[in-house]
Amino acid sequence: MHCLGDAALSVSKQVRACFILDSDDYINFAQASVEAGKFEEALRYCDLAVDCGPGNAAAYDLRSRVWLKLGQDRKAIEDLTAAISLSPQDASLLSERAQVRSKLRDFRGALDDYNLAVQLNPFGADLYAERAWARWDLSRDASHAIDDFSEAIRFDKSIDNVKMYLLFRGDMRFYLEDYSGAIADYNAAVWLDPYFYSGFYRERAVVKMHIGDVGGAWMDYSMSWVLAGKENLETELSPLQDWVRRIIEGIDVFRRHRI
Repeated sequence: MHCLGDAALSVSKQVRACFILDSDDYINFAQASVEAGKFEEALRYCDLAVDCGPGNAAAYDLRSRVWLKLGQDRKAIEDLTAAISLSPQDASLLSERAQVRSKLRDFRGALDDYNLAVQLNPFGADLYAERAWARWDLSRDASHAIDDFSEAIRFDKSIDNVKMYLLFRGDMRFYLEDYSGAIADYNAAVWLDPYFYSGFYRERAVVKMHIGDVGGAWMDYSMSWVLAGKENLETELSPLQDWVRRIIEGIDVFRRHRI
């Protein structure tokens, strides 16, 4: 009887909570808590948002992000799956779940999510770029990754993004020993912004070494060191610069065996 009474009391509190405020109100409270770094508190508000709006995909989506902040990746996937079932046409939800699946090394599941997301939003440049990484992570499928980076370049309106996609596509072409294609991509990236990132010059220098252009490689390495010194003085790196590390970690191993 005591347990039944506790359950009834819990239901009563939930009913009162949902009578006073609705799901979107609790979402707003949760977002404020997230911004304040109070993730446990945010989770409680998310629970209320879900309880008061079990058909509200945004409530599950936000709770998944809180789970990620708390290091509960699998619970995040459960909530994202619930959100997707409620809003199956939302490509961003599929992208979010794909990113978590990649983090858990479920690269096949991530690629499946990206495939669906691209079908729903065929003009989403970021989706093509993310799918390229999923292809690389799953099977080093550089050929199709190049196709995806090409689509990302075609649809993205941000020069900052495009020059990074050019760098990544050049790396993939290098991996496939398409040195002229790699050089062309690196040249295009440097043309867009000669001072953005030292990696442009470092990557191009490696390719020039492979084609015997020692003088050109030396010039590019020199420029990469100059820019690297400048970058080391900066306290923050952009998310796109963080992406560069991912490709370098995989491809530099390949390069070291070939140089």
